[in-house]
Amino acid sequence: MGERKVLNKYFPPDFDPSKIPRTKKADINPNFVVRMMLPMTVRCNTCGEYMYKGKKFNSRKENVDGADGEYLGIQIFRFYFKCSSCSAEFTIKTDPQAAHPLSRPPAPPPARPPPHSPITPPPTRPST
Repeated sequence: MGERKVLNKYFPPDFDPSKIPRTKKADINPNFVVRMMLPMTVRCNTCGEYMYKGKKFNSRKENVDGADGEYLGIQIFRFYFKCSSCSAEFTIKTDPQAAHPLSRPPAPPPARPPPHSPITPPPTRPST
């Protein structure tokens, strides 16, 4: 086990680094997997599952191409998520102009908070 901790490796006297085959770097794939959190609470249109803001997902990241690919020099990205219960795919596209992300079906932002939300309105007191 001590051989793994050495800082120097032995190179024999007849070692020639030019004989090591070099492979060409493959084209960089613009779609790659990133680990990120949901920027907002969304509800799946397929199964009705709520996925709350801050839930971590592995998502595919894609550069948006074309005329709407950037805004004032800022690159716009599209992230592909999958529902945690039914695996339906939904997308979120960044929007630097409005400073918030946009959701695409099957998971639009919910119109009302979910039933077990901790946010409740304060009680009103009768005026005397």
